[in-house]
Amino acid sequence: MNKKRMIAVLIVLLFQVLGFFSHALTEVQVDWFKKMETDYIANNLGIDQDGAYGEQCVDLAANYATSIFPFTGSKKDYARTLGFGNANQLYAGARSEFFHKTPFEDGVIPKSGDLVIWGGRYGRAGHVASILYADANVMVLVHQNGSAYNTKVFVQVVPYHKLEAYNGDLIGFLTPKHDKIAERHSGMSSDRYYVVTKLGMPTTNFSDYKFVKSEQLDPKNETVPEIEEESKSNDEIDVQGVEDEPSKTVKADISEYDLLVDLDIYRPSSSNSKTDMLTRSQAIALITRMIGKENLVKEMDNSIKDGILSGVSDIAFVPNWAKSYLAYAIDNKIISGTAVNADGTIVFSPNDFVTGEQFATILARCLGYEVKSLKTIYDTYSKMVVGAHKNNINCVVSSYINRDEAAKIMFDVLIYGAFNKYRDGKIYLKDYLISEDIIDENILEEIFE
Repeated sequence: MNKKRMIAVLIVLLFQVLGFFSHALTEVQVDWFKKMETDYIANNLGIDQDGAYGEQCVDLAANYATSIFPFTGSKKDYARTLGFGNANQLYAGARSEFFHKTPFEDGVIPKSGDLVIWGGRYGRAGHVASILYADANVMVLVHQNGSAYNTKVFVQVVPYHKLEAYNGDLIGFLTPKHDKIAERHSGMSSDRYYVVTKLGMPTTNFSDYKFVKSEQLDPKNETVPEIEEESKSNDEIDVQGVEDEPSKTVKADISEYDLLVDLDIYRPSSSNSKTDMLTRSQAIALITRMIGKENLVKEMDNSIKDGILSGVSDIAFVPNWAKSYLAYAIDNKIISGTAVNADGTIVFSPNDFVTGEQFATILARCLGYEVKSLKTIYDTYSKMVVGAHKNNINCVVSSYINRDEAAKIMFDVLIYGAFNKYRDGKIYLKDYLISEDIIDENILEEIFE
């Protein structure tokens, strides 16, 4: 192997380890993913491939199999390769002639273009999704009829260690065989494409992914092609000019939960533990303390507070200790209700559990960021937590989180979180809290080696 080729191979391996691009795809698979973006995601549409039971998750997988393995031109060509049945039957039913089968186990990283299949704990029928991108940390799924969203096609980032918890009972992965795709497309190019993330960080924005030909990674080019930055919209977070702090190593045995107890943010009682699921009422109280606004909660005029809470239809179910926090959060547009009644009052659902996405969204709004939907919070978190310190981004998930997982999210934001720069004249949250004597700087310093 000549020197240039060796360097190029090392570059490719390095970028794969760093997670900037994923497994190669055929042009037919690339065309299918692009069609999902332009025809379905952009128009908020779903797929009903078999014409039965509406837009189900298996319809998207069936559409994929039919597109890459056409036979007669029928919409039901998928039956020859993927088979019929519910999602949890596809792994066993798929024909090995067309798919490699990889059972799920720790350490297995699927590939771009794979189908991932869950079993019976996700309802009785399981679930299936296509994988746009995968690395050692996350999967980027293109799917429909997911547990937390509607039936339309959408993109979702799922941290890898949460992949099984997302739907439960993960069975394994189906990898379409490239040679079989080529057999069904006589004029198909031999080109292979890598899925590249523009920011080196997976997002839910399809346009942040580019399909780069493998020849562009060839030694003749010597470098991996740059992905052009798109112009920022007016509502995009701008922390430009904020430099990362000098690197500090957090002690290996640090407990994020215990740190927040020491800082009087978490106030545990004998009736709860760190493994208890976090409720909406508890989340509002924790976040209000963390951003240093508890004094404003205490100072809120009772008549103002009562007026705000009169607009909450389920106020009778809100714990007494949480009512002041709720009034502050509503007044400052930190939270909104889970529903709006015909009379204009909101439903708060105080005892519902909170997902990692919801919790991170509330935190982001407190730091001055606009989060348009839960599906964009992963991107916002990546920008809100400055630098390479997104140690606990794997807790920002669509499933419910416990008090310990909430503490891990809060730790990232507390230590490395940046205000949207026009807020409070500060950049780092911890600097603001220290300057206001809200937290003890000495306690924070103890967490570093």
